[in-house]
Amino acid sequence: MILYCILSAAINTVTSLLLGFAVLLRRRTANPNLSFVCFAFSVAAWSGFYLLWQLSADAAEALTWTRLLSAAAILVPPAYMHFAFRLTGGSAARAIPSAYAVGILFAISAVSTDWIVSRVAPSAPFPFWPRGGVLYGLYVGYFLVVIAMGLHRLFNARRGASHARKSQIHYVLGGTALGFIGGATNFPMWFEIDVPPIGNGLVAVYVIGVWYAIFRFRLLEVNYLVTKTAAYAFAALPFALLYALVFFGIYLVTQDVLRSITAWLVCAFLLSFLAVIVLPPFRRRMDGVLERTLLKPFFSGRSTLVDLAHEIGGMRDENAIFERTVMRTGQALRTSCAVYVRGDLETVFRMRAKFLMRPEQTMPNAIDEGSAFVQEARHHGRAFVVDEVALNGPDDRLAMLEEKRAFGSGEVVVPVQATGKFYGLLVLGARDRSRVYTDDELSLLDALCIQVGLQIRARQMERRVNQTEKLISLGTLAAGLAHEMRNPLVSIKTFAALLEENQGDPDFKREFAATMMRDVNRIESIIENVAAFAKDRTVAFSWIRLDEVARSACELVRPSIASSQVEIRLELARESLVYGNSNQLTQVVVNLLDNAVQSYRDGQSGIVAVRVQKREQPGASPTMELSVADDGPGIPPEVLPVMFEPFATTKATGDRTRKEGMGLGLAIVKHIVNGHNGVIRVDSTPGRGTTFTVAIPCESTET
Repeated sequence: MILYCILSAAINTVTSLLLGFAVLLRRRTANPNLSFVCFAFSVAAWSGFYLLWQLSADAAEALTWTRLLSAAAILVPPAYMHFAFRLTGGSAARAIPSAYAVGILFAISAVSTDWIVSRVAPSAPFPFWPRGGVLYGLYVGYFLVVIAMGLHRLFNARRGASHARKSQIHYVLGGTALGFIGGATNFPMWFEIDVPPIGNGLVAVYVIGVWYAIFRFRLLEVNYLVTKTAAYAFAALPFALLYALVFFGIYLVTQDVLRSITAWLVCAFLLSFLAVIVLPPFRRRMDGVLERTLLKPFFSGRSTLVDLAHEIGGMRDENAIFERTVMRTGQALRTSCAVYVRGDLETVFRMRAKFLMRPEQTMPNAIDEGSAFVQEARHHGRAFVVDEVALNGPDDRLAMLEEKRAFGSGEVVVPVQATGKFYGLLVLGARDRSRVYTDDELSLLDALCIQVGLQIRARQMERRVNQTEKLISLGTLAAGLAHEMRNPLVSIKTFAALLEENQGDPDFKREFAATMMRDVNRIESIIENVAAFAKDRTVAFSWIRLDEVARSACELVRPSIASSQVEIRLELARESLVYGNSNQLTQVVVNLLDNAVQSYRDGQSGIVAVRVQKREQPGASPTMELSVADDGPGIPPEVLPVMFEPFATTKATGDRTRKEGMGLGLAIVKHIVNGHNGVIRVDSTPGRGTTFTVAIPCESTET
């Protein structure tokens, strides 16, 4: 029994110290962690003095250690009550300081007087067992009352608590029951009742249970821990047997215990050194097997979140991003969730998408700026568990719990943000089977929502750039339109002014009518082309053959060049599938052919080559290239930089007998090519000809 008490005290001391330092180093400022540190260290002090008492060589030494362990033990109840109130978010402004004050008085009395521990005396099988002093009964009564206050607080907190919170409190209650039942077996022998301290080893279970209750939400889950520990223990069994066999073999050879231990220590060092080299690859393999088999439920959801972050990085449609995010997240974590984002000009965060595990569940359609969730998400800057934040104080607690009820069960809130900008939040409900959110999952949710925030920011910037481009285009159109329409309007105005003076002149009337008709047609042509350039060209796309588009465009142009000396030659690849709109691409080819044909002077002969070929480059997506090349006079170098701007042209714009020459043809071409996610290039050498090349992706860019 003495050996059992020594070992159990050592285990209790080491366990309490390790867990206390683990919490202290990880989150010492968070509730209820600091109160747990006080609790763990008080248990460690009691267990440490208990160990020294069991190792005492005489009665005086044993009496000193028993008085110190009694002083440490009396601080355990107020630390436990403090922890219970912090865990449940309760306020006890007077009770906690009062409990600590009384406990400190008892501790001082235990160390400096014989009121708590009067003496030590033999009590089989212990040579130095303590005997209680005059205040020992009061000491025990205080101990039980303070513990009861903490338990009462925990029982009350169970009512109305969420599934996860209730599970957490159950772990504390379970650990408390085991710990105090085990620790209480030390009391009977103080009153000379012959019941040995058989439950002393349960104190470590008590501390572990309370520690786990804190971190159940954040670090690990019991099933995960038990499964992995059991697997590692099973894998370690052969190594343990190997060490035992080595020692037994050495003993059989040497027949001397001291030599056997020495030789075994040398062999153990060599085997351990070998294990350090061999075990890391073995552990990685073992972890991989566990992740694919026994621990698959714990990793499948996490891998889904990682894949989702990569997936939405390539999406362009905001609504699709929101829908995909909540659906995949909800399925991966087995929970309901909704994303709330504020628009560019909105004052509230509106629900953009939701995924509900139960059809009858409801979530608010909008959240205002003053929401507790929004305020905390802005302040926190990362994913947080609502119940943990609710422990900060009575005011925060009420606001958070109210918000949680509005969502049915809002367990976790994740800010949607990027580069310092806050766009909204993702709210997740309680998980099925009362599972909890781990630190790893919260980190993945943070990364996912940052990706969503980056996509929102990218779309906002695109909208602003598009708006700026529209304004620039509008200014360019207005300037070009004024220039183009000035000549026909001046002509009409001049003839209208002369009409009254020449009413009797038939020739003038005929000339006036012809001029009016010509200039009105010119104005009509300008308006049609401007409308064609400014038109929103959102049309249906499908897989089409670019060679057929080029052939069709050539057939449309041939009648207009039948009387000219220009020849069109085709070099078309048959494997020429692209994702686009046939009518729009036909217009592109027709406009390029018209430009090529019109570049030749009247009566000048020439050849226009139309080619379609596939282009593949290392590290780049394959494209289909359509080129229209002529051997005409070329384009002046000073015109090339503005070739695709509206009203930029090399033709005589004052020629009012034709519809061409306004400089909108290439602007329309570029507009269409951009809509197909393609690019257009121009290469021209004066006197040697011009080549326009249109490159369009061979793969679908639809999102």
